[in-house]
Amino acid sequence: MVYALAVVLSGTLNPVLMTGPDALTFNPAQLAYPERAGLSCRILDFEAEVVNNSFSLAQYNRYTGAFLDDRAKADLLRAIPASGFCGRGRLEARTAQFGYGCLAMSVRTTAEFGAALPKDLFELTLRGNELGRTYRADPLDVGALMLLRTGIAGATAVGRNLSVGGAVHYLIGLSCFELTEGSAYFLTTPDALISQGRVGYRTAAGGEGLSFDIGVSHWSDRWRTSLAVLDLSPGVLWEDGIEDGLLTFELDTVSAYRLFKGEGACAVIDRGPGSKFLTPLPVRVNAGVARVLRENLTGCLTLRAVMNMHPAALLSVRPALSVEVWPSSWLGTSLRFSFETGNGLGLELGAVAVWRSLVLQVGFEDIGGLIMGARGAGMRISLGYRGFPAGTKRAKSDVLRLTPGVN
Repeated sequence: MVYALAVVLSGTLNPVLMTGPDALTFNPAQLAYPERAGLSCRILDFEAEVVNNSFSLAQYNRYTGAFLDDRAKADLLRAIPASGFCGRGRLEARTAQFGYGCLAMSVRTTAEFGAALPKDLFELTLRGNELGRTYRADPLDVGALMLLRTGIAGATAVGRNLSVGGAVHYLIGLSCFELTEGSAYFLTTPDALISQGRVGYRTAAGGEGLSFDIGVSHWSDRWRTSLAVLDLSPGVLWEDGIEDGLLTFELDTVSAYRLFKGEGACAVIDRGPGSKFLTPLPVRVNAGVARVLRENLTGCLTLRAVMNMHPAALLSVRPALSVEVWPSSWLGTSLRFSFETGNGLGLELGAVAVWRSLVLQVGFEDIGGLIMGARGAGMRISLGYRGFPAGTKRAKSDVLRLTPGVN
């Protein structure tokens, strides 16, 4: 084999070296690596991420629960770019993951949410209204969805050093909320308060869809190369429990007295059953190359891109450089530096602990900055069982050494 049983048993955090059910998160073609495991499963696997483009962890700690004076308000407003505030979050629980040889399956629940808010809203909230200035809530975008994904994947070797793989996922939509339109403005003059806006939304409680993953991997004595396209799909078609809503409001009064009397203001909310609709999913492209630098040291360079297919748009690109070290046969550590368009630098620290065939993985990540300057954070915790390839036995000592050999 190319390595001793290190990669198979370690539950490596190096994405290009992952096999078994772990490979589904980066490239299903890695299921056919020559050092693939026997029966493997995940007992516990949870991942979370939250990030925004404006506020850092230091600002959160400094201002949460504190009185905001003019200096603090100015500091917060300076942090928001002119294009507005954007934030997103993601939770994923992999409730069942199994792998054997070149096959794997997984069941996972994913919740995602995001928001885009104009800077004017924060200025109006923090500083109050200024005479003669028009505050606009445009563009305004908020969305959230929850999916249950059931997938099966397989891979096969093509020749001595190449593998191809694919996966198909059945998507069950559990819930969805999204704004269909959102715009408003607010103006204060010496004689009047004037405001007008429209906010449309739709919700759904059930839907379904399919997505596909394809990938290719290449290996040599000390190298691994991987390329995959994940979540190729038209999207999730929502058909059950659909509701459309529209809020329209208008304020036009020449005095505060009329406003308090309820005159000059009008708000209407229309709700009703809606028709089925499609929510497109972003497509992910993963590419990477890894190398065994020493018997207990690996390096990896990855590139992850996320894009919309409808309409075609590149959402983010994230190159990363990582190093993984195994100081002993039962403990591995990982350090990863990344850069994401729109968010900047990121730092991830990870650790792997091995006891017999049980593997515990823990990872923490700073996004959009380092340490207290980070504008986001992520974490992952995973506990699983890693099986041996058929016909192999556990060595007493250096089973986790990354020793190159003959394929």
